[in-house]
Amino acid sequence: MAGGEPQAASPPPGSASPGSAPPGSAPPGSAEDGGAPQAAGPAEHRASWAELFFDLVAVAGVAAFAHVLHAPSPHAWAVFVLGFGALWMCWTSFMVYGNTAGTTTRTVRLVIGMTMIAAMVASVDGLAENLGAGSGETHADAHNIHATVFAIAYLGARFFAAQSWNRGEVVTDWPVAQQAVGALPWLASIWAPPSWTLWLWGAGLTIDVLILVLVQRSDMVERFNERIREHERRAQAGRGRPARLRRLGQDTAHRGPRGGRQRRGERPLTVVGRALDPEHLDERMSLFVIIVLGESILQVIEAAAQAEWTAALLLAGAAAITVAACLFGLSVVLGGAGVPLLRLSGLALRAALGFHSLTTACLVIIAVGLGGAVESAAEAPGGTVRWLLWGGLAGYFLIGALASLITLPGSWPRALMWLLTGTLLPVLCAIFVTRLPWAAMLWLTVLIVGFHLAGGARPGPQPTAPENAG
Repeated sequence: MAGGEPQAASPPPGSASPGSAPPGSAPPGSAEDGGAPQAAGPAEHRASWAELFFDLVAVAGVAAFAHVLHAPSPHAWAVFVLGFGALWMCWTSFMVYGNTAGTTTRTVRLVIGMTMIAAMVASVDGLAENLGAGSGETHADAHNIHATVFAIAYLGARFFAAQSWNRGEVVTDWPVAQQAVGALPWLASIWAPPSWTLWLWGAGLTIDVLILVLVQRSDMVERFNERIREHERRAQAGRGRPARLRRLGQDTAHRGPRGGRQRRGERPLTVVGRALDPEHLDERMSLFVIIVLGESILQVIEAAAQAEWTAALLLAGAAAITVAACLFGLSVVLGGAGVPLLRLSGLALRAALGFHSLTTACLVIIAVGLGGAVESAAEAPGGTVRWLLWGGLAGYFLIGALASLITLPGSWPRALMWLLTGTLLPVLCAIFVTRLPWAAMLWLTVLIVGFHLAGGARPGPQPTAPENAG
């Protein structure tokens, strides 16, 4: 962007998670694996007002995908999983940009990304109604419009987010920022037959997940630099310097930070790594979880507003709000990065991002289940709503148990308890408890969630993730 592009506003007071970066940890946006030495005592990095404004599009996105599950079907589940995964990928890409850019975050970049994600969200209802719904001309035309807009907006958001870093920088904790191969199936879906669309989207997201899992942080920068050295050797041998490398050399060897040009030859052509700031990551991801929990409250309020007001409705509504509050305590107060029982120092930050995506998806499912339960407060639990609520709850506690096992040594007793009382018990309730009214079943849910909250303890501070984590 141009040098005159406005920067993000100063951080809002009290918006950051408590604590500061531990001594010896890398400051936000520091270079590693060949980067310059870092000064001690970095300033605390907090979410800016612009980043909080950007999150408004996530509010709309969560609401749109929750609406998809009001009439769950195999097609609706496919749209939810793939569409919500795409939304999360785009939001995370811009969150990572704000994390590494710090005080130099550009508001215009966030607004452009916000606009593209908004186009994706606006397409969700059309996808749910028309994608794969029959073979009539009207459905096919509607599919082409909504699916094409969604795919183009997704590609635009990913591309623009990838351009937010200076050339010659590699985000070691978010390798998909420098890998475009996962976008190719999305590009192909624009011209593919309608029946291929969801399969191609799934292939694209699968490729991105594999990149996050398989590309190791420790050798990313070295591989990029080795490729550059190989191009340099070929150029010196008389084969000519490729245009792509020439552009990279102009931006990395002859420029400083965006907007400032250095004299030719001042720095050697090289690639440096950019690590994520765990404190800022913890804050931003926890805020996203709060957004999803806010959808739970909205679902409950909308259901109560449309139902007949009875004592059962009041009891069910109070229980549903209490469940949401307990989930807030488990994820944000006692957890890390919005994930229950997660400790950021126990694993690579990219793994924390993976846990976060699964946790937020489960919370959206729980939100829809809470709304459906309140709407049917005086009735026996229906199969669909029953599985949405307790199935989502079982997945949530399963993720917490896995996070505990991976990040907290010696935590297997707690993880086992969570698997039994948080995962197995809700599944048994979904299978066998079919006669009690929802008002009673919601208070049983309060007991299950409240039991885990009462026995929880925050797993210590959230320092920087180990540098050698893959």
